[in-house]
Amino acid sequence: MFLNLLVGSYLVICFFLIIIILLQAGKGGGMGSAFGGAGSSTVLGGSGGAGTVGKITWWASALFMFLSVMITVTSGARSKIKNRTDKTPPVWTADAALTFTEVTPTSMNVAWTDATDNRGVTDYFVVITQKDDETRVREKRIAIDDDGSTLLSECVVEDLRPDTEYKFDVTARDAQHLSAAGPSGSQRTTVKQDEEPAEDPASSSDPDPSTAPDAGGTEPVDTTSTPGSDATESPSPDTSND
Repeated sequence: MFLNLLVGSYLVICFFLIIIILLQAGKGGGMGSAFGGAGSSTVLGGSGGAGTVGKITWWASALFMFLSVMITVTSGARSKIKNRTDKTPPVWTADAALTFTEVTPTSMNVAWTDATDNRGVTDYFVVITQKDDETRVREKRIAIDDDGSTLLSECVVEDLRPDTEYKFDVTARDAQHLSAAGPSGSQRTTVKQDEEPAEDPASSSDPDPSTAPDAGGTEPVDTTSTPGSDATESPSPDTSND
């Protein structure tokens, strides 16, 4: 802002000097002849005007030189600030940790402690690794929102495998693309609940009434008789003659 003010003032002084120098009379009259001042030492006539115009010219020239020096110094300092390299990466606190919530067979919510930086953290990177074979699954980037004021410190990870342990590593990055590794942790997804098996109709059928106990709680008695098993021989009549 200050540099823009200096440049604007510098341009005004430049145009003012050009006009006032051209209007002053020289040996041949110069531009002053257009205002009736040819052959005199003034622009608008009168012997006392030459001193006033000369003083204005000298003050304008001095201001012109001063603004030239100020613009040079200010622009040089601004260039040094712009080209200065930020060597300070983001900083994590000692108690930074991950928090896992809403764990399901295929997704979970991962949150972490915010990192700090001298110029501000611009984004986080979350690396999700399948822990059993160390195969990288994906990398999620959480960037600052459009208005540049909010950076979320959590994300929802989806499309995971049921009953599988995953490892999460979080990295913070600043505006100069300097990064620092943050907390890490692991969490296993829950087991997917299968549908209950259908009940076997045969197992729920009524028992055979022929083998069911009677009301008194005694076992049924088989009343079927075998031919000849319980028959008694009747005595044959005596037909002999006394």
